[in-house]
Amino acid sequence: MVMNREALFYQRALNQRVNVSDLNPQRAYQAVLYMEQAKLLADTLEIDGFPDIQIPENPREADIEEIRENLFQVERFMIKMYNRNIFDLDNSLRNQFVSLDESWKQKVSSYIANIRKHVDAAEVDEALKERIFAKLNQLQNEVDRNRTRVASASEALTTMTEAVGQSAKNLRPAVALMERVTGSISKLWRTGEEREKQPQLPAPQELGLPDNGEDEEAAE
Repeated sequence: MVMNREALFYQRALNQRVNVSDLNPQRAYQAVLYMEQAKLLADTLEIDGFPDIQIPENPREADIEEIRENLFQVERFMIKMYNRNIFDLDNSLRNQFVSLDESWKQKVSSYIANIRKHVDAAEVDEALKERIFAKLNQLQNEVDRNRTRVASASEALTTMTEAVGQSAKNLRPAVALMERVTGSISKLWRTGEEREKQPQLPAPQELGLPDNGEDEEAAE
């Protein structure tokens, strides 16, 4: 299959991707290299809309918060590219649902509840906050029926990153927790073939969803 330019950009940039929630001083160099590579790829492939970021020449001397802000803009763009080209990048996700057992249902619901608390306490434009809650409600409604679309979690995360990109304050803890939910649901879908051989679902913590939806490390 011939990929369009946006899908190709996403696939190539993904090779050195650093998530915002994983950034720390030790990974500053890796984060800068990732952003530089993504910017060069966007220029080469003529991808519109790549954020206007400032890439420090010396990560050792750069402010980690400045790197975080720029990285967040790149990550927001990457999520946008993925959602726009999701079926080119992974055709198996088209209209697919992930079935949830009681353990997964309770775990995801716990995370959603804590994400709501962070969103409610954050300084976010009211219209955007309503959109975030709408996406979370949609995800929770699907979870309550013991299955959810992979795209539902991704859409909630995308709306949150959009809010942060518009200067929302104190929303990063919610984004970090939502990243875990989205990642673990995606991984759960990818275990589908093995589940046909062994019907029991893997434990949530095996796929990146710890017991505590208010996990301090995730919320930093």
